[in-house]
Amino acid sequence: MRTYIAMTGKQRFSGGWYQCIHWGHEKVSIDRSMVVKVVTIRPGEKHGRIVSEVTADGVRQIAKGRIIPAHKLRHTA
Repeated sequence: MRTYIAMTGKQRFSGGWYQCIHWGHEKVSIDRSMVVKVVTIRPGEKHGRIVSEVTADGVRQIAKGRIIPAHKLRHTA
């Protein structure tokens, strides 16, 4: 089963795709210059792939998005 992770520079949120998009809209409404990337990854995989971006202009689907190493997707405290 896939996990979706929304990420900004230092913040992370995991959940379903719709929840990540909603979280991204909340972040972008605070700072309109922010870009929130939504990454999908399966348990045990070493890399995730960017599938969407949330900006002030809206949500953009990304076909064959950039690959992100799993260690960069971990929550930071």
